[in-house]
Amino acid sequence: MSMLAEDQKYTAKQRLERVYHWLPREPKYRLIGTVALHGSYVVNDYVPTACTDGRDVWYNPDFVQTLNDKELRFVVIHEQFHKMLKHAWMLKRLRDRDPLLANMAADYCINLMIRDTDPNEVNIALPRGEDGNTFCLIDDEFKNLSTFQIFDILWEENQEEGDGEDSQDAGTSADEESSPDNTSSRQVTNSEADSREGEYSQKIRDRMKSNHDDHEFDEIADDPEKSAKAESEINSAIRQAIHIAGKDAGDFLGYVKEALEVVTPWQDVLRAFMKNYVRGKGTTTFRRFNRKTIGSGLYLPSQHTKETGEVIVAADASGSCWSVLPQFLSEIQTIAEECNPQRIRLLYWDAAVEREEVYEPSEFKTLIQSAKPSGGGGTDPTCAYEYIRDRINSGVYTKAISCVIILTDGYFYNSFYGDWQSLRIPVLWGINSSGDTGFNPCFGQKVIIHEDK
Repeated sequence: MSMLAEDQKYTAKQRLERVYHWLPREPKYRLIGTVALHGSYVVNDYVPTACTDGRDVWYNPDFVQTLNDKELRFVVIHEQFHKMLKHAWMLKRLRDRDPLLANMAADYCINLMIRDTDPNEVNIALPRGEDGNTFCLIDDEFKNLSTFQIFDILWEENQEEGDGEDSQDAGTSADEESSPDNTSSRQVTNSEADSREGEYSQKIRDRMKSNHDDHEFDEIADDPEKSAKAESEINSAIRQAIHIAGKDAGDFLGYVKEALEVVTPWQDVLRAFMKNYVRGKGTTTFRRFNRKTIGSGLYLPSQHTKETGEVIVAADASGSCWSVLPQFLSEIQTIAEECNPQRIRLLYWDAAVEREEVYEPSEFKTLIQSAKPSGGGGTDPTCAYEYIRDRINSGVYTKAISCVIILTDGYFYNSFYGDWQSLRIPVLWGINSSGDTGFNPCFGQKVIIHEDK
């Protein structure tokens, strides 16, 4: 990279401040500059280069000082694009398939957009190494393609040389071995990519050599409360940015309006909720790097262990949720096999708890086939609350309960439906889309369950 003498006058923090002040004053980038005011940025050596969790941004000071001012503007805008396009939420399913390929696809898409705002590099420039070649992921093959389309191409490339099985395993294990993240939750840093080279085809390994960007999306996306709050905040920031930018929003207006319309799929909310409260043993996390390896220049995940608990699924069996119940239980089964709670207790209730089914980890894969819904009367979730409360108090439920997931139509006999808060257990209310979608629980999180047609 070519550092100009003028660029070297300031510290990394000072140079970043100059960029963050420049963006909202520059008409072409006013919208991005306004979004940049949302969240904070931190300068430390927590990450090797730069990363975002969808709200805040981290910059390595040494990395910043290798960039000239135009290149630094590019990097800052790149991180803001991740925020603006809500990749923490939009790309969750892609990251579950393969976190590295998902991150690469997002970066290819973003970098092309940014480059094309200033093709002559008047104000911004692709970061380049000493050899003059850019080390960003950029390929005109992907021009005008969405992140999802690019991911499909990369996925196919990874299957071409017979590495498909390893690659799929890599994607699965990355999800299992991480707790909060993507930097890629998986934060796929350059160092980690090198260590995982053998899991990918030669084409993908060649592409890995050009990348500066890390992400920590899952730290927010896998925490239901953080996720809901952060997504609401970024939506507000985008709307404010559109208002402030006005006619200067220009080419970016379409991107951000599309992002505003994105609704997180209920399956992703359910998965994030369960994984957040059901912790597996011996998981790894990139939230903090392994101190033993940092000195050697290897940014490997640290290890943490948390005990799992039981999950209670309380399904409304009054009749209104019967059509969506198989799909709902199918998601529960899939997620349970991933996060491995100690036990699943499946309750069927209407005006009373009609049936309880208990599934041990070895039986999760048979949940759909074994489930025998029972009920058909009225709808009063108070009975489920009292049933759970009484068995906790009497010692029938001897294991810790990680969370309670309730499927219902939201139409209840009366305004009181149980003192769920007193249980001090996280609760997710899954409301059938054909029911009372306006229902807002006095305790717990809500998600609308849409039946697949």
